[in-house]
Amino acid sequence: MRLQVLGRPFRIGSYKRRRPERAECFVLEDYIELLRSLLNAGVCFDSLENPVLAKASNERRHYIKHDIHHDLGNTYLMAAAEAQLGVTSTYFMMHENFVNRRYFGQSATWATLRSIQDMRHHIGLHVDGFLLIEQFGDLREGIAETRRVFAAEGIDLTVGNTHGNSAYQSKFNFEPMNFYPEVARPTECTDAFWLSHYSRYSLADLGFRVWADTAVWQQGVGEQLLDFYVSDNSTGICAGGSRKSTWDHIGEQWDLSEPHRRRILQLIREGSCIYLIHPQFYRPDRSGR
Repeated sequence: MRLQVLGRPFRIGSYKRRRPERAECFVLEDYIELLRSLLNAGVCFDSLENPVLAKASNERRHYIKHDIHHDLGNTYLMAAAEAQLGVTSTYFMMHENFVNRRYFGQSATWATLRSIQDMRHHIGLHVDGFLLIEQFGDLREGIAETRRVFAAEGIDLTVGNTHGNSAYQSKFNFEPMNFYPEVARPTECTDAFWLSHYSRYSLADLGFRVWADTAVWQQGVGEQLLDFYVSDNSTGICAGGSRKSTWDHIGEQWDLSEPHRRRILQLIREGSCIYLIHPQFYRPDRSGR
């Protein structure tokens, strides 16, 4: 199957089971093997467009979130590989900001996002509330303008999640989900400006049906934890129960080897799960060795 990725040909399905010489990323093929083993174990992958949360545990529904930051080319590769496997995910694109300004406004960017959408993946919005408030003075205005930009390119934004913006979190002691009353937590922030935005913007009023961080909020259902959580946020694949304060399995940096995949599989295959996967951390193995 020959695909064009930002103008470059790439053959999905021709992966070789070898590792790169240097471990500077996860190997995309290893990630696909993890998904394949979960499918073979009876897991059902679905997008977050209309999650059936009440049945998620019994039906072993798994939801993959992909936060798109610096790298749209490997985002496309991951989406194509998932689609070939029959896996549906949710890809969260950021509004224009310093992370994606280099490629945000390019026609190729929107064509790539529409192609990912055509693969039956869902496109959501990765929201940096701090940045939008600084730019527009009000998060409602920032979201409304972002929605207009995306809608003009054929993308309807009904699903969102939080961009952590750790610099602002630590400086102001303000968690980014605290902008939204549906998911807000008690805060120890003392900054008067950011406190004035605490719990001020309803997700439903902003036009979101689903908001997916560690827990999933759904309009008409509320916030719900799934059974398990998997994340590559530390550049190691970690997995654990969503209600626990510590991980059950902590992966070494860039390790998705068969033993680690097996441990993850054994932990999460019997329940529901939400994943946080950053496509920029993954590369196909082209070592040729």
